[in-house]
Order: sequence, then structure tokens, then C-alpha cells
Amino acid sequence: MAGSSGRQGYDALADAGGCLVGTAEVADGRISVTDTWSADSKRVLLERRVVARAGDPVRVDLEIPIPSDQTDRFFVPGMISAPAQHSRDGRYQFADDRLGYPIVAAWNSAARVVVWLARISLASYDAAPVRELGDRTFRRDTDIGFIGFSTDRGALLAGWPVAEGDHSSQLDAAGHSFETFHGCRDDLAVTITYELASAPAPRFADAVRIATARAVELADPQPTSHSFTLEQSIDYRLDSAAKTYRETASGFAGFVLNFDPERGYDSQAKAFGASFADHEMSGSHGILEYGFTGRQLDLAHSLARRDPEEWAERGARVVDSFVQRMVHDSGWVATLFDVVEDRPLYAIGDERGPVMHYLGRFDVAGTYTRMMTEGGGDLVRNILLHENLGRDVTEWRNAAAGLAGFLLNVQNDDGSWYRGYAPDRTPIVGTDWFGEPNRTGKSATGAVVPYLLQVADMAPELASTLRDAAARAGQYIFDTFVAAAEFRGGTLDNPNDVDKEAAFIAMRALLALEAAQVPGPWRDAATDAAWFALGWHSLWPVPLVKGTPVGRAAVRSVGWGGINSVWGVGVTDIYSLFFADDLHRLGVMSGTPEFVRVAELVAHSSVEILSSPGQLHGFADTGMQPEGISFCDQGAYDGLIRKGDTWGGLGWPYTAGTTGLANYLAARAAS
Repeated sequence: MAGSSGRQGYDALADAGGCLVGTAEVADGRISVTDTWSADSKRVLLERRVVARAGDPVRVDLEIPIPSDQTDRFFVPGMISAPAQHSRDGRYQFADDRLGYPIVAAWNSAARVVVWLARISLASYDAAPVRELGDRTFRRDTDIGFIGFSTDRGALLAGWPVAEGDHSSQLDAAGHSFETFHGCRDDLAVTITYELASAPAPRFADAVRIATARAVELADPQPTSHSFTLEQSIDYRLDSAAKTYRETASGFAGFVLNFDPERGYDSQAKAFGASFADHEMSGSHGILEYGFTGRQLDLAHSLARRDPEEWAERGARVVDSFVQRMVHDSGWVATLFDVVEDRPLYAIGDERGPVMHYLGRFDVAGTYTRMMTEGGGDLVRNILLHENLGRDVTEWRNAAAGLAGFLLNVQNDDGSWYRGYAPDRTPIVGTDWFGEPNRTGKSATGAVVPYLLQVADMAPELASTLRDAAARAGQYIFDTFVAAAEFRGGTLDNPNDVDKEAAFIAMRALLALEAAQVPGPWRDAATDAAWFALGWHSLWPVPLVKGTPVGRAAVRSVGWGGINSVWGVGVTDIYSLFFADDLHRLGVMSGTPEFVRVAELVAHSSVEILSSPGQLHGFADTGMQPEGISFCDQGAYDGLIRKGDTWGGLGWPYTAGTTGLANYLAARAAS
């Protein structure tokens, strides 16, 4: 911490009966390092023991050279997978607690080989860092380390305790790197074990599969147990969601889901940060959402299906409100409604401005393609339910078919769709937020495919046309995203980042084509995408910091999903539940037990901090929970997120925890 550092080899290296033992002393013998190297036919093991005397803050790094001129791509689960993410020279090293597992893989396309470095003795304790605002060197008494790679030195990196650089999001939006030192207030001895290994990998997707499967094997993650069943958790959430039902003076019906779960249903939601933008949420309480995170029609369906006598009529009013007020003559549908102004609200380019965290500024008013298709899918499920209950759903069917027709009319020649559209079919593309007209602006393509196939099943007269359009979209996904092994732009509030939902959306689209028996390479392509998605999930129990909300609730990180490559797996949400059923089915179909295993972890982790009878976790009612929780700092000096925080002041993770979880349970029962 005083600035003294050294880079050196061993003072001595000895053969110790099949092992090589290297020793070195630093700082006049106050710090010693003993490395024991062993090997078998599959791997090299390094057991590193560090002994330091009291009073000497210490950090020890490891650098393993690799032939950088032959290394094409790197993979760090939950952080690095796309070439553009490591295009500059420098050190890309990440704290263990913001990774799905502390492993780094380097792929050599010429040799068709992947080499990986993994920590196999995982961290077990942590404490809050000792620092002042602006410090970039500080004490942190923990055995959490870091792992990564250097593009300028051509090396795989690891070390203890935490250090991140040359660009880190943990401290501030400026991306300042930092390094920490263990305080050593007493004499200290710590042992950390690493694995170095290689395997044939013809494609980068194979490198990702091999590294991720090895991480699952090393971590051996187990699902969290609870005092209530997953089925009960669904009822807790639905009981809570039912209390948000409202009808306006003009008769518009829906669920008021944007509130602060710590203060109750009638409170305003808190603002929060995404990609270091602090998003205003003070006007969001009266905004009803159809797609993405708030799913009005889904809740109407779930409640009516659970209790038709109580909820069929009210659920139908929610659907009628949508169909009568939100559907445009072109087939385009609005995806937000403002109950205060009693009008549909454009998710993009609305004159009211970005009152929601993902509302995009643009000179054309419209909405997101993903939101339209998710709202449309919920509409189809309501059609099937209420038709069975004896209701005339002709108007609803026309709206669903109209949206499908709109999507057919705006499909690009290459089979893709843009991320947003105006009611007059004008595409919304360009700018950093919406992506460019080539690949980045078309990341919503996968979200359309399942909807077209839903309508094809419901409307046989349209089936051939819709299936053809879905197949062309599937080929675009295969050629553009799967073949390039790059998935970005899945979420709306962190656009164009590499993220888990982009991989999941591609997986779902391809699996839907496989299930619909549309000819094509869909199963293998879906499997490739799913391996990338798996890397976004915490596979190991990150040590908690005492006294924080997450620490007090003793939340296990295992199964929680990271959001994007800005935050990594250290900042998590429960939205992998939207895809857990498909992940399970694909695992069974493809004979990939890792998929089945991670889907189970996702399901069980999602209820860890759900308020339940007798254990509210500080929330206003049962069935509530935060949108996500943090297992590491992100933008700590900017006042965003500290390790142990719950984050996102919204009370609406209902659809993920109701329909998403129920679909997973149904998929598991069917297998």
C-alpha cells in the first residue's frame, strides 16, 4: 500500500517427489510465497501459500504467459466473450465475486485449442473495504481474489486479494482501476489453488462450452432450500399482485406494479442506476407495462387461470382495455399506458420524456419490438384461456393476428427485425441506444420468432406464412449471432451490451423452431446459445459482508443471474426465470445435464429474498422482493450499488416468479 512492489521468479525450485516446489521471499523476508506445482494427464495444479507478518498489507499476483499472437478470443463467464470487449491492449482482470465462476479461457483458432486457468479453492470470507472516496488503493480483508488476462503482456492472470484494471466499473463511471491489500493485522497464512489445463476446441463456442462445463464441475453448485415450496411462492406473488388491480375513471383496467416494495403498493418507485445512468422513476407509479418486466396481460391470465370465478371478468377487462385502447390500425400495439394522463405512452420518443428506466429518446415515437411480442404472446394465452371459458374473443384474435401481420410487413429481407418501430412501420434504429442498421440494431429478432409460432398454432390460415417468416428469422439468428458466438442487446435499459438475455432470447427462438418441427439446425444452435447464457449465473457461494441487507438475509449467490457485461455476475436479477423452462427442456432434449442443473439453481435462487409469512425481509407485504441484489460494488463512488445492497425499487418481479417459475415446474414435471 506504500507503493512497494516486486516481480520476480523463485529463489529456489526443488523436486519434491513428483511435485516442483518454488519458494520466494519478498520485502526482506516479511512475506514468503511457496508454490507447489503438480500435474497429471489432464491438468497442472498450482497450490500457492502466502505467509505474511503482521503489519504488512499484502497482495500477490500470478501471471502465466500464453502465445498472445496466436490467441484469438478470451472468455470470462459473465464478463468477456465478444472480441470487441478486449480489442485494446491492457489488463482485463475481474474480482471473483463478479464472475459466474473464477475461470478465464483463451482460445487459439489456429491450434483449435482452449487453455484455461481456474481457481479451485474458492473464497470463504469477506469484509467491507477500508477506503475514502476517491481511493484506488485500499485495504480489504478477504480471500476473494481476481482472475483475467493481459492482451499486451500475453498472459493469463490471477491474484489475491481483489484488483481490477485497466478498466473497472466497481468504483466509478470513469472506469478507474484499483487494487486492494489484505491488512495483515496479525500474522497471516493463506493457501489458494489454481488449475491450468487445455483441451481441443474447434470453435470458440466449444471453448465456452468446455470452460463453462468445467466451472460447473468444479463448483458443484447445490440449490438453496427454503421454508416454503416453489409452488407456494407462486401463490405468495399472485396474492400480492392481485392487490395492485385498479380501474380508472374511464374504465381502463390494469395492475399498478411500479412501487417501492419497502413502502407499499401506493408508494412511488425508487430511481436506480443502469450502466451508470441514474434513471428517474418518480413518475412511473401510474405507468402500466405490457412486456419486458411489467406484464399486465400475463398477470390477468395467471389470476384468471388460478381462480376463474373471482378473476375471469376482471382479467377480461384488462385484456379489453389493451385491445380497445392500445392497438393501432396498422397492427402495431402500444406497450405502455399512463393512467394519470389516460393515454397510451410511447416507450420510445414520447413527449413526456423517459419516466421509466428504459424509455428511449428518439425523434420518432414508437415502442420496442420485444415488448410488443411479449405483450402479444400474453394476449394469445388469454385468448386460449377465455375461449375455453366460453367468452367471445374475436376482437382479441383480430388484435393478435394484426400484430403478426405488422411484423410480417416490417421484416427485413435478411429475416431480421429492428429493435423498435413506429405505428406507421418506420423502424427505430441508429444511435448508441438502438444500435446500427447492421447487427446491433437487429438484436430483437429472436424475440419475434416464438410469437409468430404462437399465432401460427392459433390461426391455421396464417400458419404457413408465419412459419416461413420464423424460419428466415431463425436462419438470421444462426448466421449472425450463433455463428459469430456473440450475443448482445437483450435488455432494453442497457442496450448493446453483451448480456445474458440476448443469449437466452436466441436460445428460446431456436428451440421454438425445433419444437415446431421447422426444418433447420435449430437444436445445436440453441445449445450453443445456452452455453453462453449459462456463464451468466453464479455457480459458487460468494462470501457476504456482515451487516448489509444481503448479508443479514444470508442470501446465497448460487443460481442468481448477472445482467450485462458492465456489471458482471456481481449484480443480479431473477429474470433468468423467464427462460428456465426452455433451458430445462433443451437440457433434456440435448442430453446436457448442466442445463438441467442450472435451471434448477435459477428456480430456487429466485425465492431467497422473497417476503413470506413470518419473514418479510423488510418489505411491506408477502409476495414482494427486490428486482435484484448485489454481490459486489458497482459505481460505489458514484453512489450506485455497494456489495450487499438490494437494488431496483420496483415491486414487480411478478411475471418471472409466477408464469416463469410455473412454466419451469411444468417442464420439469413433463420430463
